Amino acid sequence: MERGGQDSQKNQKIHVGLAGIDIVFLIDSSESMDEELSGDRKITWVCKAVSKAIKEALDPSKSIRVAVMFFHATKSGDVPKADILIPLQNIENVRSNMSKYEKLMVSLKPAGGTPIGYGLEKAVILLGDKSTDKHVILLTDGENNVGPDPVEVAYQASSKGVKIHALGIGDEVNVIELGSLANVTGGTFRKIGDEEDLWRELKEILAVVGALKMERHVNTLEGQIREVLSSLRNVRKNVKELEESLSLEKMSAEEYSAKLSLLRSKEDELLTRLRDLRSRAVKRLIELQLSLSGSQGKEREDIVHEIESLRDVLRESEEI
Repeated sequence: MERGGQDSQKNQKIHVGLAGIDIVFLIDSSESMDEELSGDRKITWVCKAVSKAIKEALDPSKSIRVAVMFFHATKSGDVPKADILIPLQNIENVRSNMSKYEKLMVSLKPAGGTPIGYGLEKAVILLGDKSTDKHVILLTDGENNVGPDPVEVAYQASSKGVKIHALGIGDEVNVIELGSLANVTGGTFRKIGDEEDLWRELKEILAVVGALKMERHVNTLEGQIREVLSSLRNVRKNVKELEESLSLEKMSAEEYSAKLSLLRSKEDELLTRLRDLRSRAVKRLIELQLSLSGSQGKEREDIVHEIESLRDVLRESEEI
């Protein structure tokens, strides 16, 4: 773990200010992705989320290129395969052809084993050596069972400045393996329970990457408080997942203690930030209420709306 942390810090220093963002959505199309979870096939709602992200969530004002790749093994499970559905290209070009790509996604039939390491190798090759901010967003429901060791591939990816963000679908994922991929490369790992969960976490990763099209309220006090609340929920979710991994003996007590310490430190940092934002929000409410009496028309409507929004988010923050 220390080796991964050092590598990721090095990459973060090297890749500051790079021109453009390149993202490969790497989707597991092994046989288990054909199984149902939360009322639909896992592969179906994963493809829906990726398609929605490309069409709605990515910021067209930034220099973003995207690709979509699927990986699986042959039906006998011993020969890894990776198929590029969308070649790496400008986001606007991809969007103009999304109806065609979506039809191909719908027709996909999952099969075979789960060669995560092989898929990552191919994704890193696809990203190439261009001086961009490079990311692989891995979506899988299992663990590597054929092909190269994904953690070793992650070290290679890290040396090329590629960050791996892993989204583990369902309860059968190997949280240690996926967490290591993220730790080694300076990426993120999230465990996903359903379609709504996936969309929320996918947007969170795109925000971390710097590719998310921001909503209007993000620069307001309300938006800043909601972002901190979302991050706090994620930290506490990760703590529960750590406790689960320890109880199932999927990690040592030492590893658990080290990871828990980092999460608690992050939680304290977010709570301090939240207290500061709440204090500013209360002061803002007082200002708005004082200005309400002298306002009228559209100006008054805007003030009332901001008052209601701040009150709502302050009540929500009290429950965290």
